[in-house]
Amino acid sequence: FVLIHDIATQCRSLAARRITVVGNRQLDEMTVMRQAGIHPGINILSVRLGICRDRLLAHPWIAEAAVGRQFPDRLEIRILEHQPVAMVEMADGRLLIDAAGRPFKRWQEGDPERIPVIRGLAYADLPALSPPETPLLAEALEVLRCWQAAVPAAAADRPPPVIVVDRDAGFALETGSYLGTVVLGSGHY
Repeated sequence: FVLIHDIATQCRSLAARRITVVGNRQLDEMTVMRQAGIHPGINILSVRLGICRDRLLAHPWIAEAAVGRQFPDRLEIRILEHQPVAMVEMADGRLLIDAAGRPFKRWQEGDPERIPVIRGLAYADLPALSPPETPLLAEALEVLRCWQAAVPAAAADRPPPVIVVDRDAGFALETGSYLGTVVLGSGHY
């Protein structure tokens, strides 16, 4: 069995001639392949699909991943990237969060900049590993959803809003437009 395994995983006719990456928007194909540990010419039977998937999920931009083989010479990597809906400003930097309020990555140069900003939250206000959202974060995301529903698409050239959280006074929205800062208070937006 060891001999058969060695022959199969070293066979040149099973070398990956085509590697397809699907679902990437933020990351380029080479970054995804490098993260998975896959390269052109690798024997498709030597690829341990579960390990490649785990390696992909370790990347902060990748939310979901799947790796598959198509005989005789093709590998396919499917990923779903996190979609940042806002950036949370903390004392030591910025965090990108998705629609569920999960922080998934520290903001770095080259990451999206024209997204709404939330100020005034503490680390305790963010979910540790997965939702449920904390009350302040849930309310901040509700303010953001209301703003996005109310603002026409033509306003896309304006700066994104800044949501300011004040534990005593509630929420304020810095619109970056003629409206200036709108103090909302708490609830019933």
